[in-house]
Amino acid sequence: MSEENLTPWQKKHLEYQRRKAAENQEKSEEPKKRKFLKNKEDDTAKNQEDIGQDSESQYIEDGEESVMTHSEEFSEIAEEEETKPSYFEGSFEVFKKMWPLLLVAVLLFIVSVYAVSPISKIGKFTVSGNQHESFEAIVEASNLKPRDRIYGVIRNRRGIENSIVQKFPRVKAVEIQVTFPNHVEAKVTEFQTVAYVEQKGKNYQVLESGYILRDEEIPGDKLSNHPLLKSFSDQEVEKFVTAYMKLKPEIRSLITTVSKAPTKATSDFLA
Repeated sequence: MSEENLTPWQKKHLEYQRRKAAENQEKSEEPKKRKFLKNKEDDTAKNQEDIGQDSESQYIEDGEESVMTHSEEFSEIAEEEETKPSYFEGSFEVFKKMWPLLLVAVLLFIVSVYAVSPISKIGKFTVSGNQHESFEAIVEASNLKPRDRIYGVIRNRRGIENSIVQKFPRVKAVEIQVTFPNHVEAKVTEFQTVAYVEQKGKNYQVLESGYILRDEEIPGDKLSNHPLLKSFSDQEVEKFVTAYMKLKPEIRSLITTVSKAPTKATSDFLA
């Protein structure tokens, strides 16, 4: 019987049966569909996780490769800077070797400038230690002039000292000292009077060197606590002083007058 000959009620009933059969079939296929979708979702998630891990691994590898690349670049730059010759390389060693020569050159320059400058001339001359010889007499004996150069004084120091000593019998020694920039000092040491000698009714001083100062007569009341030698020749005075200076101070202080008392055994016996 065809659908065209069916009554309206029969058509609705047939349509209901078809819809019901379709629902039943759909219900029977739903578990399979859900399992398929779940498997598909799991596969998709797993694929995405694998892709993420691969991406992360690739990122890490790329990062490590980038770090290694930058490190290599910095190492190459550092090596290039180390191998690049410095402008000041070796300068210290050269300066260390040349330092003595530079020092000598600087000193020579300073000395040269000082030698031609006005301050290289004698600016001040002083005398110390002179008790009997005057300042003027010592300056004259030194033969120094204000225009003389300091380096000339230093070079001829011994000659100046000897000139002053030879000029004055009282002077035992002279030391010439030079103080920068232009001060010259003569330090004088004099012989001390150790005795008196009476010759031809006159009294003279006798120095510790044995020299008799005949340029100055000493009155009898001006004699100090030194021995008085009577009727002594110059040679005898010198011998006496040599022996006298070897005595202890306490023994020398006991001797006041010494005179010759010739005997038959010794013509030069002293009393």
